Amino acid sequence: MSSACEKVYGYTVEDFKQNANLWFDLILEEDRHVIAENQVLLDQGKSIVNVYRIRHSNGDIRWMESKLTPTMNADGQIIRLDGFTSDITQRKEAEDALKNSEHKFRSLIENAVDAILVLDEKLQINYASNSVYRITGYTANEIMSRGAFSRLYEEDKLQAREVLQKVLHAPGKTIEHSYRQVRKDGTVIWCEGAAINLLHDEAVNGIVVNFRDVTLRKEYEDALQQSNEELKKSNNELDRFVYSVSHDLRAPLSSIIGMVELIEADASDEMLIGDLKLIKDSINKLDGFILDILDYSRNSRMELKQQEIHFPELINDIVSGLKYMAPENRQIDISVNIEALAPFYSDEGRISIIINNLVSNAIRYSDYSKPDPSIQISVVADAEKAILIVKDNGIGISKEKHDKIFEIFYRVSKVSKGSGLGLYILKETVEKLRGTIQLHSELNKGSEFIIELPNLHKTIS
Repeated sequence: MSSACEKVYGYTVEDFKQNANLWFDLILEEDRHVIAENQVLLDQGKSIVNVYRIRHSNGDIRWMESKLTPTMNADGQIIRLDGFTSDITQRKEAEDALKNSEHKFRSLIENAVDAILVLDEKLQINYASNSVYRITGYTANEIMSRGAFSRLYEEDKLQAREVLQKVLHAPGKTIEHSYRQVRKDGTVIWCEGAAINLLHDEAVNGIVVNFRDVTLRKEYEDALQQSNEELKKSNNELDRFVYSVSHDLRAPLSSIIGMVELIEADASDEMLIGDLKLIKDSINKLDGFILDILDYSRNSRMELKQQEIHFPELINDIVSGLKYMAPENRQIDISVNIEALAPFYSDEGRISIIINNLVSNAIRYSDYSKPDPSIQISVVADAEKAILIVKDNGIGISKEKHDKIFEIFYRVSKVSKGSGLGLYILKETVEKLRGTIQLHSELNKGSEFIIELPNLHKTIS
């Protein structure tokens, strides 16, 4: 016994001489069967290799490999054993680590959501993961025996062949693809995946294809596309309706107003004049309702524009156009204060809707019993935002109704003059511009609307 036994076992040659069974006593009990099983081969004169664990003198568990060769006499009895015993603990740990790593990798592959195939250069399947069965209904062996294209939907086979030909001629490049497959039960499913040519990689030596079942997503996309088509059709019909409202309805109303004014000019009967005024008021109310519908349609469907807003000109045009709303022989003081600290960009059409709505509401619900009915319009615009405030001393809104006035078709009272769309359109338009709106109002004291809108910062070259 060489002196190296002390390094391997932790015991000296003298220790082994004193205890002839020490080498066996050190073997873990659960591994001693290896010695007994291989003894039969030794008795037949054959060389053996025993692999077992021992307990080192320091208490560590170590793996040993003993290679033994027997020498037999003429009677076939063992008269000598020559052998080498090596500490293979590091090798064994490396093998176990590799085995665990391979097991982990295989577990990940076999339990992955995506199915994985490996094809050779002739596009024959060499490997199929377990996920293939979950997706196609075919076992891995059935898939491998049937060929790569056998399960594909007939109309998609040519495309799949073209894709794989591209993969063959583009080593290392991933090519995505989608196609239909026929499951074992006959149902057709949509799959998408990717293929990469790793024939040049010795560890893989194949074309790796992974795919997943996307049938539900495809059905959703198809349904969404159909829904979009229907929505597009509805929008086109709505365009025609808005055009009809704008031209076919308002034009007759203008004609009726004109005829009423002609009759009114020649009328002398007080009752007739009163009736004509009621007719005009009703026509104007209907025309206002039509304009509200047009504003709502434009706001909900038109793309957001970015334009430099010139508040002085815009507000002046709106105020000038609304002067007719005030009752005859009634004056309302409208003051405007604008501070433009930086160019402000937003959607001019929607800004116009907001200001027009606020000012027309303030005029409509002014309290003419007060000696000085007034409306104050102020704008402060900088590089970040614009704050638009319209304040009046009109009839006001009771606090319990503040949360409801922005609801569609909500009217504060039966005597309200509006359509119930105005403030709803106002709120929708402000939100379209990514802004906020606040209301401060008390009954018989007036109302204040505060609109804050972000500067959209369009760059002018």
